[in-house]
Amino acid sequence: SADQVLSTNGSAVLAWATGGAGAVTRLFAASGTDTSAGATNVSTFAITGLTRLDSLVVYASVESVTQQTGNARIYNSTDSVALESLSNGAAIAAGQYFTTVMTARQQESNTKIQANSYLTDSLTGGAIRGQNATFTTDWSGSWTIALRHEGVTAGGTFKFAWVLLKVAGQ
Repeated sequence: SADQVLSTNGSAVLAWATGGAGAVTRLFAASGTDTSAGATNVSTFAITGLTRLDSLVVYASVESVTQQTGNARIYNSTDSVALESLSNGAAIAAGQYFTTVMTARQQESNTKIQANSYLTDSLTGGAIRGQNATFTTDWSGSWTIALRHEGVTAGGTFKFAWVLLKVAGQ
């Protein structure tokens, strides 16, 4: 059909696929509220089929509505590696919110990942940050990305919304 290309999985298997370099695909979107007192992944998505040149773009918005919530982050739960700390490692106070746009891409090897984000919070405004992460699982392998926090103070709520996009490599 229109805009499809013939692609290979690197093992001599050909298939028709939509898009090409620069094509953006929405992989996942979720929102909700969590009240867990302990560390938990509030939302997860299994990643498969990335190539060495693909990038991920994540938009996440989190808010501690009524009580303090421990450090919120975008997380590779397969390898227990933080891609980005949404609250810069600090707790989120009642009424405080954070939004981030994060891009992540493989570096020189499948396991070296570079994440860059623009973080905006209700107290300090915006800042651009970067973080290197090392995966045990290859970037192009199968792993799970998660939105995570370290616990909500009793009686509190943690609201979240996030979207995960893939930008095809060039």
